[in-house]
Amino acid sequence: LNWLQPDAMLQDSCAIRWDSGINSSSMGMAEGGYFWAGVEWSHVDLIEYRNMIISSVDIFIQERFLSLSLQIYKDIKRVVSQNVPTANIKYGEYNNIELKEPISIEPGSDYRVAFLVAHDAGVNPIGIDASESRGKGGNIISEDGKTWYPLTHIGMEGNFNLAINLAPSATTEEQPIGYNVYRNG
Repeated sequence: LNWLQPDAMLQDSCAIRWDSGINSSSMGMAEGGYFWAGVEWSHVDLIEYRNMIISSVDIFIQERFLSLSLQIYKDIKRVVSQNVPTANIKYGEYNNIELKEPISIEPGSDYRVAFLVAHDAGVNPIGIDASESRGKGGNIISEDGKTWYPLTHIGMEGNFNLAINLAPSATTEEQPIGYNVYRNG
């Protein structure tokens, strides 16, 4: 009998995303203003990443914006709100935003990672891929930070070019102290 420790995959850093990783287009509000662009994972989506640490977020920024704020929600409560300095942003490519205070993925909790972006009229700052929309997973938007809906609600396909980077947990899961082997039944 071989045993693979249940938290074996939690020992390596990784990134999780709904998009393809390839930018195809971008979006913004036609008249300018602000909106939230985000992705979310249910507790079921995150089972294999339990207790890992969200250390940073990657986002594709296509065009200039006025302000950008990273916001992370655990269940429906915002647990991170972090302004992103514009000085270090590279346009037309992915930008890595380090969390000032990394957070742990708690088993049984849902997570939403979003950016509140303000921009001028005619500008489309947030990158979108050309893959099939993931419903309410990879392409949710809000105009008030409370009501969220998928891009398909406004006739757009694709997923936001956004990924969360996970670091290994400092804690390990409890090891089994024994096991029972049943034969024929």
